[in-house]
Amino acid sequence: MDLTGSDIRELLTISSSMKRGILQISGGSYAFSNRTVDDFELKDVLIQGEPLVATRSYRVVTSGFLADGGDEFKTFKRGRNLQVVPLQRELVRTYVKARCASGPLTLTVEGRVKRDL
Repeated sequence: MDLTGSDIRELLTISSSMKRGILQISGGSYAFSNRTVDDFELKDVLIQGEPLVATRSYRVVTSGFLADGGDEFKTFKRGRNLQVVPLQRELVRTYVKARCASGPLTLTVEGRVKRDL
């Protein structure tokens, strides 16, 4: 789906509250502080190393559950140009199988989501 930078900032702000879990991000990073569910702040959002632009449209991939506004992430429902793909578990299975074809899968922590205290 396509979302505006403003929509993405709203979603990541909701995520920063930690009331409904932390949204993961690929192709970018964000930092937030969270002292309590009522005392939190989204600090920084970068996409491909550049600051998020409120008026720009970004391509976003998420689960059907979140796309339908699940876990109170209702902003996802503003998404345009939705495309339905195979089930998430099938996509993950295909990805892991392809990555493991040439050897063991190596996992790393990339620091895409940073919580400041």
